[in-house]
Amino acid sequence: MIAIPLFVFFLYAVIYGPNFIIFRGNIWDWFNYNTMAVAYSKYSVKDFGDLIQTSNPLAHIADLNLRQRPFVVAIPSAILSIVKVDNFSLMYFYKGLLLTILLRGTIQCMLDIGYSKLLSTLLSLSIVFSSWTMYVVEIDALSNLAFIAFIPTLFSILSRSDDLSRDSSVIPLAFVFAGYFCIYPEYAIICYGVLLLVLIRNYNQINLEIRVAYTRRILFILLAFILIISLYWEASVNFLVRQIIGGVTTKLDWWGYYGGYLFGPNSPVTSPEIVTQVRSDLAKGVEPYQSQTLINILINNAVNILPSIFGLFHILAIKHAVIPAFVVSVFVMSAYVYTLFRGAKKYLWLKSLSFAIVALMLALLLKGAIWGVVKGLSYLIVLIPLMLAIALFEIKINIIKFSIATTFVLAPLFMVYKYSEYNGGIGKYDGFPSVLKKESKLNTEWTIDLNAYKSCKLINVSVADPFVRHFVILKLENSELAYQTHYPLMESYGFGRIISEPSGVISNYDCQIK
Repeated sequence: MIAIPLFVFFLYAVIYGPNFIIFRGNIWDWFNYNTMAVAYSKYSVKDFGDLIQTSNPLAHIADLNLRQRPFVVAIPSAILSIVKVDNFSLMYFYKGLLLTILLRGTIQCMLDIGYSKLLSTLLSLSIVFSSWTMYVVEIDALSNLAFIAFIPTLFSILSRSDDLSRDSSVIPLAFVFAGYFCIYPEYAIICYGVLLLVLIRNYNQINLEIRVAYTRRILFILLAFILIISLYWEASVNFLVRQIIGGVTTKLDWWGYYGGYLFGPNSPVTSPEIVTQVRSDLAKGVEPYQSQTLINILINNAVNILPSIFGLFHILAIKHAVIPAFVVSVFVMSAYVYTLFRGAKKYLWLKSLSFAIVALMLALLLKGAIWGVVKGLSYLIVLIPLMLAIALFEIKINIIKFSIATTFVLAPLFMVYKYSEYNGGIGKYDGFPSVLKKESKLNTEWTIDLNAYKSCKLINVSVADPFVRHFVILKLENSELAYQTHYPLMESYGFGRIISEPSGVISNYDCQIK
């Protein structure tokens, strides 16, 4: 039962093949993660300087990401250093493994809330296969996915107050806290900051006899946490500072890709003409709230926003279901808000975390930092189903319970809706943040027969498309096949500034890929 996510991933891989699994939505980030996994499995940190000078195509990205959450690929790179399996397949199934961890933790959460084992399993499966979770999977946000797999476990630990005075799990817990901070510091700092405030608040409510043990445990965790992250200071704390500054000040329009799903399956984000018009408005210095194009989009699609946030995005594809989905979402939102401000005190950490993220999003919205708001929403939506599970258990109003139950029943149908068609490896093409640049799937077959090159002494890689070229090079690097290329090493897959020019003359090769 626990391995169902891995089985589902295996099923899609068998049915849809390479074009489906090579990347889902965000080819930039996913190729980064694959590059890191392959490079870290082959080279040491001290090698990257020399590799950059010789224009090794992996070197710059791998070196750059040593300072940007490298810890998330520790398991895949360790596996690749031992056995040379296909790196893209490994990274794809790594997502399935993280969802398996998420499922196990969520089941325990449901049991702690008070549900039976059967209901706990069904609710957890609904959450794992919902648009709430698949949002993170589809945007290829591996660090985010790895961190949210940890949240239910943290929730479960903190919902049992008697654990706060025990020493039995303090050492592994300290390492887990630090490890997950290194994996995704942007989300971790919010979680841990809220957690620390809640623990301080609870201190005066603890029996005097166990305060010493409670204090010892918290101090040990803090000490171990600081010691461990000090080893990854540049890749965690310094990176966090850069991300915070970027989230507040950046003018990038990534929020259109990541947040366009709020307007439903037929979101204008899929229309090149509308996207061009919005970009034109913003390029003129117009604030988002002053863009008439954006205002029209908001007015025309407002009814889709709540269902998209509360797990019913796919239901909006049915024209006559839009209004019922909106009505259900209004009741569900009321339950969420009620649970946020009332509800059982033992869930104070989760409620405080949700409240903190909402407050942060509002502050960023007032500042006009739309990208920061959308990123905050990606943190919030994975907490929503946990809050709704609490509401379903505690609230006694029938219409509210029915609305939440309906949402949980319909939520996993997202998988059927999204992946019921192949479409070149895209799946359903709509406003959900996935493969919006569909030509990268439709016009390319992401396959290469490495067996045909096993006997080659030197392979010349002469592929014009920078992503396809990098795909080929990753395959060759991972298979320990010698190659050369005449393309310069650039900042990002053929884009940006030139880092270094290739050394030597292209010659003496006995095989070529073009």
